[in-house]
Amino acid sequence: MQERGSWFYEVCGALTRFLIWLLSRFEIYGIEHVPRTGPVIFAANHLSNADPIIIASVLPRASVFMAKEELLRIPGMARITKAYGSFTVRRGAADREAIRRALEVLGEGRALGLFPEGTRSKSGSLGEPFAGVGMLALRTGATIVPIGITGTDDVSPLKLLWRRPRVVLRIGPPIPTAQVTGGLKNVAHERTEQVMSAIAALLPEERRGRYIATADAAV
Repeated sequence: MQERGSWFYEVCGALTRFLIWLLSRFEIYGIEHVPRTGPVIFAANHLSNADPIIIASVLPRASVFMAKEELLRIPGMARITKAYGSFTVRRGAADREAIRRALEVLGEGRALGLFPEGTRSKSGSLGEPFAGVGMLALRTGATIVPIGITGTDDVSPLKLLWRRPRVVLRIGPPIPTAQVTGGLKNVAHERTEQVMSAIAALLPEERRGRYIATADAAV
């Protein structure tokens, strides 16, 4: 059974899917890799502020996304973020409340969406990740599903006036994770590197950053 979100989440998702169809040439692959039940982390590369909205709208499970705290500076975004069921995180800091919320979501057997890089890539290539995705998976035993997205960095109001950009979303095979109770630091780093290589495998070579060598092994 498809996991549902709040009425606001579902309405926004339907509207987003309509806009995607209207304004872009959208392609999605690997939807069969999404686990329908159990705790799961959707880990994606990050190119645009539109990424979480697009990803959440096309996945067959309602997802709680970790959003950057800076979004709350935009008028009305605090209410929208809350209504969407998401929560914010302070980038580059040990945000204990955000970690608690993330563990709570996964502990309830729900889906959590995050961007291991923590910020949008200015170059379009994969950047350096934080180890949070590995740590959260190891502490909860959550399955990680890698997602590669391209084309959203080419979306802007002006460009949409004269052409429809090609946006491609690829979902990779799930990465199962066994729960670990101690000694997380090194293992979390290794698991995060594994996730980044899996994301890179879903991207064109020129977008893989330093993971170009390990991406082929992750396929």
